[in-house]
Amino acid sequence: MTVAALTVERCCKQAAWDCNEYQLDVSQPADVAEYKRIIDRNAQIGIPNQVYEPRNTAVSSRFNHTDDWEWEMVLMFEMNGDFRRGTWTPGKDPLPPTVASMMDYFKSKGVRPTAYFYPILNCKRRSSLCPSDSFSKPG
Repeated sequence: MTVAALTVERCCKQAAWDCNEYQLDVSQPADVAEYKRIIDRNAQIGIPNQVYEPRNTAVSSRFNHTDDWEWEMVLMFEMNGDFRRGTWTPGKDPLPPTVASMMDYFKSKGVRPTAYFYPILNCKRRSSLCPSDSFSKPG
């Protein structure tokens, strides 16, 4: 493996918002095709990791957000709202079909999806997930 290939393997990821993919809704077939094109391109040029944060109105809604940016609907593979509410647990509960099919597509192309999330958001809503001093102010 060359130094350049090793560097790409260890550090490179594509933040797909550079492609305006946050405007895509992967519950819609045309937008799924467009998102897959982004994954295909990353696979083609050898980018092994991609931040995954398109909308998915079959799974989440911006009207259920708890963050100031109204972005929670795309966090944690679109599952952050359900996770925060305690209705979905990673590794225990299955992914919804629209999410699972995208994860399968990533795998088929050899590109690893990276979840986009704000860890503190879940701590504020489900304090059992974080140490008890997570919100203490420095003395």
